[in-house]
Amino acid sequence: FEYKRLHPNLHNYGVDMGFYKHVTSSKSKANERPTNGFFGIRLAMMLCDQINIYGFLRNWKGWTKYHYFNGEEPNSAQLSRDTAGEMPIIEQLLKTNEKLRFVHPCVIDFKCTNCTEAAVCDSKSKAPYPVPAKGYCRM
Repeated sequence: FEYKRLHPNLHNYGVDMGFYKHVTSSKSKANERPTNGFFGIRLAMMLCDQINIYGFLRNWKGWTKYHYFNGEEPNSAQLSRDTAGEMPIIEQLLKTNEKLRFVHPCVIDFKCTNCTEAAVCDSKSKAPYPVPAKGYCRM
């Protein structure tokens, strides 16, 4: 009710329990409490022909905020779910579903897909975004 009071013009939609069971049906313990983003991926897989995935950073700490919309820090269960839990499931979905594409560079495999020659993924620092290549400086 607080959310509705703060955002009176936004509509809330319930999720059918059948969809919830579908998303959490993996035998993986990591999939018991999926993130909203994971629910979004699974819904998009049912509705969309092409899905571009951004974010889902495994190594966000010190590089960016955990949530773009607040300063919340994750607890240990959330960190475990994010790194050892959902990412292997998402990686498997990427391998087995052609309509999924992980667009955010430097997260899945530290390959700088679609980066300019001035940018590289730095597997040593594990930065979750491209950094300047040798000979180029940061602006």
